[in-house]
Amino acid sequence: MKKFLLVMLLSIPGLGLMANPIATPIVEISELLFHPTTGWQLELEYLYAEQELYPIDSIWICSSSGQSKIMHFDIIGEQGFLLISAESLFENISILPDGDSITVVSFIRYEGKWTEPYWSMLVFGNYQNAIISKPKDGHSIARNLNYYQFSKDKSPTPGSVNDSSGMCGTLHGVVFDNQNQPVSERDFHFIYDFATDQDGNYSTRLFSNNFSQNYIQYKVDASYFSAEMTMIDAMLEPDTVINFNINLTDSLLAGLDEQKYVQQFPVKIYPNPINCSAILKFEIDLPVKTSGIRVTLVNAEGKIIETMKLSETSGEMKMPAAAGWYALNILMDNILLSSNPIIVRND
Repeated sequence: MKKFLLVMLLSIPGLGLMANPIATPIVEISELLFHPTTGWQLELEYLYAEQELYPIDSIWICSSSGQSKIMHFDIIGEQGFLLISAESLFENISILPDGDSITVVSFIRYEGKWTEPYWSMLVFGNYQNAIISKPKDGHSIARNLNYYQFSKDKSPTPGSVNDSSGMCGTLHGVVFDNQNQPVSERDFHFIYDFATDQDGNYSTRLFSNNFSQNYIQYKVDASYFSAEMTMIDAMLEPDTVINFNINLTDSLLAGLDEQKYVQQFPVKIYPNPINCSAILKFEIDLPVKTSGIRVTLVNAEGKIIETMKLSETSGEMKMPAAAGWYALNILMDNILLSSNPIIVRND
């Protein structure tokens, strides 16, 4: 159907299609809403309009029920909105509220010739390959221009710029590392930045659409890195809250130089020398907070004497009753640090 529309228009005698190197106007689907009495309304946003130089000549609307040209529209300024309904079209076509495929095709002239047509598309609801579910009564499907994606909006704004105030739901829960320990006081990012508290709890806003993702961004100083996690597959509605625990399958030390740790961030132990059966204290001086740290005490022959797991960068360990030379091995994901030799002596 859409192919037929394009072929039909481009086959008009005397009209040629040209590639235009100049940025020509575009017409985007900006918002779709349904009124109980008047039916569907489609908000179109035009950008970079310059009617004297390259006028928007015609705009066509296609849905599963047919296609039609818009009868009349006014382009005022470089950017603005057009509100289109069934009454705006030469042919009466419907947009099904339970789901449909909508395509808007705009044609622009430049120096008497057609430029390449611009297409904007929205597939929603129960229609095949839909990118978003149908909106609730009184809600709309709106494009957030900052992130260039469609979301459901509880506060439609036809005829004006869409904002995100009614487009978001909330995801909250606990972030667990790849050792199944809560990740405390770390900065993360999905659509917006968010941070965990000391117990690993988080809360963040997400756009109200189908959110599927198996990675998360985290922040180290001023840089962002990515870590894999178990898949999130959530369907959010405006102002709804979904509880979801994030389980990381990657290290949060990714992107940092292993040699930098070994050379600049040693393991500090004290006291040393230390008496048999006394308590050794240690600190792992890292530039970032991490969790899932394994500490192993080995003797001079490399035999493992004791192993413990930490969620902090400091801890304590009781020394063996036998005097001798020992060392602490610190394993953080794929990074191995070793302490200076520990001298354990008799009283």
